[in-house]
Amino acid sequence: MGIFSKFFGQKPDPVKPQEPSPLTQSAARKEAPAPADEARTIKVFDETGRELFISRNQWLDNVLLTDLERHRDQSDELHGLLVKALDDGFGAEIVPYAEHLFHTDLLPSRGTLLLAQVYLANDRPEDAQLLLEEYLDEEGEDSDILTMLAKVQLQLDNREAAEASLVAALEVEPDLDDARCLLQELQREHEEETVDPASFPATETGLTTLTIEGPLWMRQRSPFARLLGLKSTGAPRFMVIGSTVVGDQAAQEGPADHLSRAVPLLLAEVIHIASDAVGVALIPWRQREGFARFGTPCSDEVLCRMAGSEGDVPDFVIGVTIDRSSPEGKLEVSLIRAADAERLAEKAIPCNDGSGEWIYELCTEMSKLLSAKVGVRMASAPSWYYLPVEAYVADYLVRLEQQLRLSCLNLDFLEGAVLRGEREILDGVFRLCLDQPRNPTVRMLYAQTLRLMRKARPEFLAPYRERADRLQRDYPVAREISVLVDGALHNVFG
Repeated sequence: MGIFSKFFGQKPDPVKPQEPSPLTQSAARKEAPAPADEARTIKVFDETGRELFISRNQWLDNVLLTDLERHRDQSDELHGLLVKALDDGFGAEIVPYAEHLFHTDLLPSRGTLLLAQVYLANDRPEDAQLLLEEYLDEEGEDSDILTMLAKVQLQLDNREAAEASLVAALEVEPDLDDARCLLQELQREHEEETVDPASFPATETGLTTLTIEGPLWMRQRSPFARLLGLKSTGAPRFMVIGSTVVGDQAAQEGPADHLSRAVPLLLAEVIHIASDAVGVALIPWRQREGFARFGTPCSDEVLCRMAGSEGDVPDFVIGVTIDRSSPEGKLEVSLIRAADAERLAEKAIPCNDGSGEWIYELCTEMSKLLSAKVGVRMASAPSWYYLPVEAYVADYLVRLEQQLRLSCLNLDFLEGAVLRGEREILDGVFRLCLDQPRNPTVRMLYAQTLRLMRKARPEFLAPYRERADRLQRDYPVAREISVLVDGALHNVFG
């Protein structure tokens, strides 16, 4: 079965789940298997340095509560214990000790910040907000307190107040990375860029573009965005533009159209996570109609104009074309320097292979081109990021494009967004989690899809609560990711 016939049809033939195979440093990294019950255990070390795991209940009863009580009146030690307990996922058990620290800490801002974090972990954002606002009224502006207040305000869906708090924090401390990164993310979320109609082919005027920096599943206030580090100020920017299908005369949208949007999302994701560069996907949109589609390849000059002339102009443009003029089908990519529209490299890859091997080949070849032609430094991807194995990586692209459609439904500035097949979307991404039960990337994609569905179509979610709980219980991923996923699921289901 070829990629076009299966891309939005049946799921891949079932195979035994396996660990991901290498996809070069730019697109995959194999994670060591975690203990089956890691999400319910605490990692400790014995006197010889050996790593051990004990149950959370044992740790709480025999170690944590005893240590908290012993250091109750020693602020530094108590603070350290509480920070570690929060990181280990403890909540209600540590509230009394955090409140005690708040009243006794010789560093009032430290005790206030920690108690606000504990309140948030216990789903008490209103209490956290009141606490932080009282501190600001009594002590004056503090950049860390203001940044924490912004996070609480976002939890309470008060975006305008959160942005004001972040601006105030940066006025106090202009180099505060946490506040600057969060403010930039908020400002990008609802970014609307109206492009000069002259930059599009004659039949494609009046379009708007949606730009997505980094992984799609880390946008729209995703809890997983905190995993990304800041890019350097001079990091090269690559804008990936697809939405072009040639040789397909179908009047209705089909698999090739979906693929023409999924590939830019994937390439931007891989570039952003596994290199020193910034990866951005650009999705053209026709107001009141939906996703735009180009039936002929855009010239390099048009692609560069489409990428914009103001704001975060990219250094390079990557054009993606799906060619269906032959039964085999192929994907063509071009690397263009934005400043003068000079084409630096191009590559054609057959993509009618149902195994998904061509997707790995695409990522590998793009990594080589970026490194050889423009000096991008590829890096080992973090342990929480790797693509599914070949049998399921095409399905990953399916779920990326479906999440894009779901995201567009939640963006007020886009007119004409529609969504169909809500249950298929939810069933499909859950099925992918079962096919790749230890893959943290897939798990984050799944959790973000649920978050977006809650905002767009909450009436479809009830049957999926038990499935989500069972997935987390029976197939835990690494603790760092599991904690974030648990928080996302709590936001979805309560």
